[in-house]
Amino acid sequence: MKYKYLINTGNFGALDEVYEIRILLCYLLQNTPEKLTQEQLIEVATKDDMINYFYLADAIGGMLRGGFAVREKGEDGNEYYSLTEKGEAIAVEFRSYIPRALRDRIVKSATELFEQIKRDREVKCTITELENGFEVSFILLSEKSTLLDIQLYAPDYEQAKKIKNNIMHDPTSFYLDLIGIVLDNKD
Repeated sequence: MKYKYLINTGNFGALDEVYEIRILLCYLLQNTPEKLTQEQLIEVATKDDMINYFYLADAIGGMLRGGFAVREKGEDGNEYYSLTEKGEAIAVEFRSYIPRALRDRIVKSATELFEQIKRDREVKCTITELENGFEVSFILLSEKSTLLDIQLYAPDYEQAKKIKNNIMHDPTSFYLDLIGIVLDNKD
């Protein structure tokens, strides 16, 4: 029985061979702004059922065994995937085997993941229980400084949770609205 390595690609068609998945993964690793950990690679590739997890695992294992990619330890102690020269050549020479829509879609998925990671590093919002209520702490960081560090009081946990959820829904708008209020010079 022949096993198929299917990718659910919505309206874009389907890849049904493991070599096509490997080409797509080489293309992804070559065209992402940052290196990916195994967990990140799995998250990107399986987002919206783009690639079946088990087929992805086979493709990744084949890339490592075939010398297309290696895992390297980063400064943070995590292992990241990097393409070898052989993997770089595969990404360039065989990318036309994969429809452009699929290539764009997987790179977009990785870009969205990196944006989420950046947001998570720049925005911190926590709830701390006090003797007489709760404190919602919100910190918004830029690469070089703290833009906002504020604590808000809530009399109960439900209100604290609502404050946190509203802030985290769009932290940039919260910051800009707050700045707009404090800079409004109504005399």
